[in-house]
Amino acid sequence: MPVLLVFLAFGPKLTLPQTPYGRAEVRFDRWGIPHIFAENPLALSYAQGYVTALQRLFQMDFTRRKAEGRLAEWLGEGAVEGDFEVRKVGLHLAARKMLEALSLEVLNLLEAYAKGVNEAAKQMAELPPEYQRLGAKFSPWKPLDSVALIKGIAWMLSSSVEEEASIYLALLKMGLARLLDLVRAEPTDPISIVDSSQLAPPPGLEPRSIPEGAGGLMREVLSEVARGWLRARGRTLGSNNFAIAPWRTEEGLPIVANDPHLGLSAPPVWHLVHLHCPQFKLWGATIPGVPGVIIGTNGRIAWAVTSTGFDVCDLYTFRTSRAGRAYIYKGQEVPFKVRTEKILVKGGRVVERKVLETHLGPVVAKFGALVASVRWVGHEPTKEVDAFLGLYKARDVFEAERALRDFACPPQNFVVADLKGNIFFRANGLLPLRKGTPFLPMNGETGEFEWEGFIPWEELPQVLNPRSGIVVTANNRPQRSPKHYLAFSFDIGFRARRLWELLDVPWRLTVGYVKSVQCDVYSKLAQRLLPFLIKSAMRRAGELGPLERRAIKALKEWNGFCLPDSTGSTVFHAWLRFALRGAFLDELPEDLGVKFVGFANVSVRALISAFEGRTKFDWLDDKRTARREGPEDLAISTLKEAVRWLSSRLGPNPKEWTWGRLCKVRALHPLFEDFSYKASPAPGGLFTVSPGGFSVFGEDFSFSAGASVRLIIQLGPEGPKVWFSLPGGQSGLPHSKHFSDLLPTWLRGDYFYLEGGKAKDNGRITGLSPGMPEGWRTFPRKRSFCSHLSPLLEEVG
Repeated sequence: MPVLLVFLAFGPKLTLPQTPYGRAEVRFDRWGIPHIFAENPLALSYAQGYVTALQRLFQMDFTRRKAEGRLAEWLGEGAVEGDFEVRKVGLHLAARKMLEALSLEVLNLLEAYAKGVNEAAKQMAELPPEYQRLGAKFSPWKPLDSVALIKGIAWMLSSSVEEEASIYLALLKMGLARLLDLVRAEPTDPISIVDSSQLAPPPGLEPRSIPEGAGGLMREVLSEVARGWLRARGRTLGSNNFAIAPWRTEEGLPIVANDPHLGLSAPPVWHLVHLHCPQFKLWGATIPGVPGVIIGTNGRIAWAVTSTGFDVCDLYTFRTSRAGRAYIYKGQEVPFKVRTEKILVKGGRVVERKVLETHLGPVVAKFGALVASVRWVGHEPTKEVDAFLGLYKARDVFEAERALRDFACPPQNFVVADLKGNIFFRANGLLPLRKGTPFLPMNGETGEFEWEGFIPWEELPQVLNPRSGIVVTANNRPQRSPKHYLAFSFDIGFRARRLWELLDVPWRLTVGYVKSVQCDVYSKLAQRLLPFLIKSAMRRAGELGPLERRAIKALKEWNGFCLPDSTGSTVFHAWLRFALRGAFLDELPEDLGVKFVGFANVSVRALISAFEGRTKFDWLDDKRTARREGPEDLAISTLKEAVRWLSSRLGPNPKEWTWGRLCKVRALHPLFEDFSYKASPAPGGLFTVSPGGFSVFGEDFSFSAGASVRLIIQLGPEGPKVWFSLPGGQSGLPHSKHFSDLLPTWLRGDYFYLEGGKAKDNGRITGLSPGMPEGWRTFPRKRSFCSHLSPLLEEVG
């Protein structure tokens, strides 16, 4: 039967395809969101592939090439090394394993999706403009490409290769005791997802597992990783999700919310879609190239995800034989497995590279007579797409839990609610059991520290219907006393604490209130650090000049919200940047110091511990001077540095040091700057619920990572209600009116309402909700969280 694609008033005019799957109808709303109605799942998947290609073809193509190591076909010789690093890790091989493990039902859906993509590309009068600029063509989409996308995302969210190598090099510089005092396992705020009465013991240490003399090898690991396209980002970013039980809400209906914090790009990471067939109905968001939805609802359940931060990747070292053709394992020389990767380069040249493999996994670096080999859960034949299909069909949280047994990598915190009133949390994934010191590279030669199976699925952190009626995850520690080693450290804890403060309140929660919670930009970090800075300034007021006094006055009057018109946010974050540099850059070699300070989740918790006197060693003394400095010295000297920097950058009047002049969101196109979104002032700060994830070493405080989509779902007997906010637009075509039309709403902290029914009123399904609160502008503003210091501050201000 034909698949009929109906494009409403502003839809593209293309020749309609014919397929054997059945009838499908596609209707676009005023924001370019496709609503697809089909008579069976295969027709639905075909139509989704077709429509996604219409809107995001280049993005899909570019992303699959990154994951498969095929960008040199477009970009030429300069991309060969990046391609080779991706090939070396073997994501394309992991994708093949996954494809072989998937059910026939899922394989058929992936095949239908691929056919839809290819038909859309075939029907286009011309390909998107990036192809013209590159002089490139589109090669047919395959089911393997969709799976490779998933593996690429999994690697970025769960690889710890770079982290382990960096920690090892820091260990060589400072020794184990100083390292563990600086790189602290416990979060600054100990809040956990599942309540527990006891704090977890620190991760076990087994010095015998730590290889000796591997500094050169680890530096080579970092050099090799830096060449690849897929740098691990899971531990530098974060996400929020929460589920609210019906008895905690005004309407007596469950609510699920999600805002994954990923890279902000043009077009956005996510593509919104409404899918409908007799077998299931879906509303939500997916990654272009992946059929179905990744976060969303089927009308009976709703689910949301955040990254767990679990340690599922280990780096092992081996000595090699004299000839270099084998590695030493249990006293024997074991030949390397060798595979050849052929990289096609633009212009037709083929580059061949050899990849060595041990029995644990690929060799990612070689230095002298040592090699580093990676074992990663994602190399197992996992079945995440089967898990999602199970969620699409699930009727309650219990069936959802069974579906999640197939979800292995990347490990994710799932929160689920159902129409029956249940809410559920599960930290899901395949987690290895092993001895040794897994957060550092381990000696692979003895075999003693290899994986010994996986943590039983039933023993992973979970909770059903907690007494609070709320479950919150923000990459924070899942349990205070886990039975098994899960990870060395988790998020610092400020977002999770703030979410609990806002949600665990004595009144019933509304969707409008939840919108404001999701867009909150109050700084728990500033609340923790500013009292020390301000008291230091009061005690040493005589050392401050007029500008420093005015800066302290701005901090005293600041209410703690990181809004574009705030001057307090500017002064605080500028001071924090110089304080981090001043505290730690003298402790490590320059390259490692920059890496450590730039990893804010670790460096900020170390700074707080040092200021609060909870460290065993003196980190705040500047080793480059003869004088011994203390916490107040660092606070005051770095305040002066920050003020000098601000006055040179923004002028001599602190009233003009508004946060929006420095803190801007930059959503970039992966190749062409003129296709990027215009940089815009944005609310948010370090570790706020809605974050501004800037670099400590940037020229300003602009950020290119944050809430990649905001989604709020309310389940009800008449169907789900879905609100969303997207940092860009549905289309990836720069000339389209849907390329960036949703960005202003995202910047304001506003939402759109996605209706669940068929298109009405000439296809306009979506619109601004009447009486909608304006996100971050809705919370009442406290005068200052430092107001109790005001009388004393007068002598400084």
